[in-house]
Amino acid sequence: MTIKINGITAITNGRRGIFRTVNPGAYTTANRPPGASEGDVIYDTDEKNIFVWNGTEWVGAGGGGGNSLNPSIPPFVSRSGPKTRLTNSDGKIVFSLDNVSFVSDLTIEPNTIFYSEWTSDINSAVQGQSYSSEVNINYVELGISEQLEIKINQIDKIPDPFSFTPQTDVIAGTTLTSNPVAMLGSINAPTYVWGSSDSPSAQINIAELGWVAIPASPTASVMVTSKDQIEVRHEALTGALIDTTTSINIGISANQGDFESADFVTTNFNSYIITPSITSPTNGAILNVLAVPLTSSSFQSVGGLTHQSTDWEIASDPEFQTIVWSALANTGALTSITTATLPVDQLYVRVRYRDTVGSESAWSNTVTFDTPFAITPDSGKAQLSSRDNMNISSTVSNILIQSGTYKFTIWGGGGGNGRMGKSGGAGGSVSKTITYTSQTNISFTIGTAGANGNQPEDGPGPVGGSPGGGNAATGDWRGGAGGGYSNFSGMTAGGGGGGGSSGAGAPTGGGQSPSEGNNSGAGYGGRGQSGPGGSSGSNGSSGGGGGAGSHSSGNESNSNCSGNGGNNSGSFDNSYPASFSSSGNPYNGYGNARTNGGARIEKL
Repeated sequence: MTIKINGITAITNGRRGIFRTVNPGAYTTANRPPGASEGDVIYDTDEKNIFVWNGTEWVGAGGGGGNSLNPSIPPFVSRSGPKTRLTNSDGKIVFSLDNVSFVSDLTIEPNTIFYSEWTSDINSAVQGQSYSSEVNINYVELGISEQLEIKINQIDKIPDPFSFTPQTDVIAGTTLTSNPVAMLGSINAPTYVWGSSDSPSAQINIAELGWVAIPASPTASVMVTSKDQIEVRHEALTGALIDTTTSINIGISANQGDFESADFVTTNFNSYIITPSITSPTNGAILNVLAVPLTSSSFQSVGGLTHQSTDWEIASDPEFQTIVWSALANTGALTSITTATLPVDQLYVRVRYRDTVGSESAWSNTVTFDTPFAITPDSGKAQLSSRDNMNISSTVSNILIQSGTYKFTIWGGGGGNGRMGKSGGAGGSVSKTITYTSQTNISFTIGTAGANGNQPEDGPGPVGGSPGGGNAATGDWRGGAGGGYSNFSGMTAGGGGGGGSSGAGAPTGGGQSPSEGNNSGAGYGGRGQSGPGGSSGSNGSSGGGGGAGSHSSGNESNSNCSGNGGNNSGSFDNSYPASFSSSGNPYNGYGNARTNGGARIEKL
């Protein structure tokens, strides 16, 4: 058996004795010899540690106290000479063949690597005081025993200043690992490790035993010894030029002067996502759907980032305290998506982007829009004019209205003008309030305006367009036709009477027969549809058409106003003027009343 240190024979089978002081030679990590004789020892100046060649690789040994190169001071690794039994009786030192299982009584076969460690008793050693123990050595086959005193003259648990190398231009969201820091020659007894970090995932690795969370205060569960080296790692925060800092403290307590500290700092390179924008719907839009298609601007960044996911949010308030729909971290709908059914309300939408390493853009501009209380199949016939109103201009079916309370108003078509320009009567109007407890399909019938009477140069032939116009034997239409009626949910608003025609000997206008009334050579206006009030135009050659009647459930009004076009007459409720009022239908005037009927839905 031969033990060599850096190639110099120290002990052989024929030469027993103690270790002579031998300089093992100093090397940097990069310049370690690529191979050596088993048992050779060197000192690594980078890692400040003793290394032993185990036949395959250099293995860290250890040392402590003021004699950091003496392998008799635990923790250390060494090789036996003859068969040896090591024992310790005070519970301070233990031995192992595999550096895993340690005992206080170990028999070691010749030429075998073994390990020695302090027990946890050394944790109670006081900073600045001495600490000692004894190892009984029995050379089993030689019959020789000796006792070795092991003593640390002054416990030192506060390391020399140490540092981690900062890293710059790192990618946000990636995990970065520090350079290793060795404790050899810096401490000679186990001491505490604790710290803090900007990163919630920061960890520490001591003696390559695995990554663990960094404790926030000194604890016996995370300690470092003189033979150990430490590394830290953390996930870089998101954002351009952002620092992520993990601070490590090593010492006996958190009191000032009882520990040394170092920061591991990483700095992101200058990259960021340009804030996106909502491109649809437009701000202030009144929509005709409850499942809303959303689109946003294309992904743009500084630093060549890649679009990974998108956060979509819709709220009922501009501060986004009440979220009514969201799709967060969505990887399939990066710049467009269709929502689920949204509530009927004024709503607010925003979007933000995320890249492949978790960097987020700022939230986009906020866009507000209104969802409809009623959805129309034909926006040309029924259209929302505000979040609370829908106007209907033509006959339409299957408007889907949401549950709620609404006021419905309908009005008939105005009468046509007479041949000489005498205006027809305004259409009648009627309204009522209805409450729906669920979604309901509704339909409207809307009357059109009456046709005007033809002029002499037009020649014979009907103008047509709405019921109520009359036809003389010659086919010459002089009076304007009556307007068509409008209908919804049991309500009917009559059409206005047609305007009369002047001119001696002219045929009777409108829908009246020659024997009705005092014709006096003038054409009467046509009867308004669905209301007897429309039949009573003013008498005389200059008479205008009468106002239409209105009724619901058989409740008719026969009153009419005479005059140029006539006023609205007939009223279903107090929303509109009653008989002989000076005000006409608010939805079509009586000065020139030839307008189509219509309807309005008002959400209450």
